[in-house]
Amino acid sequence: MNMTRNAGALVAQPQKGQWHDLVRARLNGRFDAVARIVSGRKAAAPLEFDLLKMRHGTLSLEVRAGGRRAFLKLFDTDLPDRAYQREKTALCALRESGLVPRILAYSDGPRFLLCEWSAPVASAERNGPGTPVAFARRMGEWLAELDGAVPGETACGNWYTYLRQFGHSLDLGRIAVAREMLSEIPL
Repeated sequence: MNMTRNAGALVAQPQKGQWHDLVRARLNGRFDAVARIVSGRKAAAPLEFDLLKMRHGTLSLEVRAGGRRAFLKLFDTDLPDRAYQREKTALCALRESGLVPRILAYSDGPRFLLCEWSAPVASAERNGPGTPVAFARRMGEWLAELDGAVPGETACGNWYTYLRQFGHSLDLGRIAVAREMLSEIPL
């Protein structure tokens, strides 16, 4: 979908339904700012959007402006904002680690994240390491980098007491045997 500075002059190639209408509605009044951020220029450049993924509650898009690219993720404002807050918080917490793309902008109102573009993974990497051992090593290396950036907290006790700290987001009382079963599993 091509977008010029004038939102009324939209040219769209519909894919998977009318996703361009969602982009237009969520970014209404923000096209110039997004174009300036993506292009790195003061004057807004024309925006181009390509749909990467459409899931329940989110749209993932490639955004191009002024010869540069970025990743835009739009979250459904009709749903609770837990997924948006979780992803924004994780990206902000890990921004200096180099493990995640840098956030260029975000908005709590229409709930979107604009991040630097990460090149697609080469096909050999996308298919994953050839053996379970190679996969386990790569995963272990990434987890070691993550632990170096955000050290884990020591936990003791059992799973029931651990999960209770998350308050009402986990209603363990609704499952009659949750306390009994989870209390038996040590951390």
